[in-house]
Amino acid sequence: MIVGVCGFSWSGSGAVMDYLMQYDNLQIYKRELTIAYFPDGIGDLDFHLNENCAKFLSSTVAIPRFKKMTKRILKRPTKGAIDKLVDDYIESLVQSKWIGAGQGQLVLHNQWFYWHVGNRLLHRTYRKISPDICTRLRLYPLTEMELSICPDSFIEKTQLFTDNLLVSLGLDVSKTIVLNQAFPANNPKRFLRYFRESKAIVVDRDPRDVFVFLSDVFRGNSYSVPFQNVEEFVKYYRALHNDINKYKKEDNILYLRFEDLIYEYEKTINKINSFLGLDKLEKDRILFVPEQSMINTRVFENSNISKNDLEYIEQELPEYLFDFEKYEYKPSISTRFDDNPLTK
Repeated sequence: MIVGVCGFSWSGSGAVMDYLMQYDNLQIYKRELTIAYFPDGIGDLDFHLNENCAKFLSSTVAIPRFKKMTKRILKRPTKGAIDKLVDDYIESLVQSKWIGAGQGQLVLHNQWFYWHVGNRLLHRTYRKISPDICTRLRLYPLTEMELSICPDSFIEKTQLFTDNLLVSLGLDVSKTIVLNQAFPANNPKRFLRYFRESKAIVVDRDPRDVFVFLSDVFRGNSYSVPFQNVEEFVKYYRALHNDINKYKKEDNILYLRFEDLIYEYEKTINKINSFLGLDKLEKDRILFVPEQSMINTRVFENSNISKNDLEYIEQELPEYLFDFEKYEYKPSISTRFDDNPLTK
């Protein structure tokens, strides 16, 4: 079984990873593995090969993009094994290939050079040269064109590819594997199918604390989130959460609040254990201690963020606020912001 622990950025999914690391029978891969939904990743390849099948254009652009992206981000973690894994995977999907060029190549090369040199100058030259010589030498901009339109057994072949990828990362696919950020927290359902027997644990957090971490405590540490302006942050947060109610009741997706893991610890870990079929640990609270991480909640109450900004978040995002008033606040340490649950 593959378990993806997913967050919305700074929502605390690391706390769940730390809890699961206490189980000796689970394999934990802490490096982020985002190939399923990374731009030009498996999801984009699936779309262009199975949904947006526009003549030869879709696959002859999507495939080289997929190869470039996967080999770039996974070359080091797989110690080079990704090259053959990707080539074998694509080979199983391709129906026809040849040495050629097409309009789609414009987005794969420097546009000015391709248009003025490759298209206008070299194409005219190629017409005067034997095609055998051109293709044998692969004179620019000629390249390998690979066509794939609605390939048979795409999901099965993809699951075989991800199995082999996990093996190349030193993991045993016959056992339960916990992956970090394997699925996007705002839309895990679509991407679960790319891994065999997969589940997702999605971790969310009170938007007030997220905003404080970004704009005050760790200011500038994550420019992927709009922390400079509270109105833009609210629009960002709402957009990411628009569809969460659609997957909350899915059998293979568990939605948690970071705060629940702290203030409702026993109840929440029972949910996690039941979801994954785990026995209760005889001794836990080693890597993740809720009494200590409590200091990382209600951060907005003692921050430098303006009262107006916090009130704006409360007014615009009331359904995502955690009801802290129901619980007693007694953190067991005096130092705020431990390393465990702040990001992801």
